[in-house]
Amino acid sequence: INNELDSLKVFDNAFMIQEDIDGFNQVKGAQLIGRFTQNKLDTIDVIKNSQVVYYSRDDKKKLVGINNTVASSMQLYIKEQKISGIRFINKVPGKVYPPSAFPENARILPGFIWRGKERLFFKDDLFGGKTFPALKPIRGIELPQELMLPDHEPFGSPATNDDTSAEQDK
Repeated sequence: INNELDSLKVFDNAFMIQEDIDGFNQVKGAQLIGRFTQNKLDTIDVIKNSQVVYYSRDDKKKLVGINNTVASSMQLYIKEQKISGIRFINKVPGKVYPPSAFPENARILPGFIWRGKERLFFKDDLFGGKTFPALKPIRGIELPQELMLPDHEPFGSPATNDDTSAEQDK
C-alpha cells in the first residue's frame, strides 16, 4: 500500500470554492470526483446539475470577465493548484460577462458558505496540532469452546458413519 492519494469523492451537493481578488470562484454539482497524480489534484469531474461562477483572468492577472455557466456535467483541469481549463458537457448556453455587466446578486451560487478560516492545508491539520492517535489492532471476539460446532469433513468428502444421506432414507 502506498500512501499517495488517488481520488476524492464528494456526494450529495458538492461545492468547491476558491477565493479570488474580486470574489469567489465557485463550482457546484450533485457529485464531485477529484483525481490525483503524485498526490497533486489534477482533474475534477463535477457530475449532475453543474454550475460555475468563475473569474477569468488574462496572463497579467487582469480580470477579463466572469463566466456563469450551467451544464449537466463538467471537467476541471488543475495546474499548480489553480483551475487551468474547464470542459462543459451538455452545456446550457453560458456566458462570460464583463465584470460591470454581471449582477452582484448572481455572483454567489445558492448554498454558498465561505469557511476560509477552517480550511485545511495539510493532513496534520486534521488533528489540530495533536499527534496522530495510535491505532490498536482489532481482534475478533473469542467464541467459547462449547458454542463451537464439531469439526466435520470438508464439503464433498466421502460420508462417515455419522452422516445421513438420501440413499439411507430409501
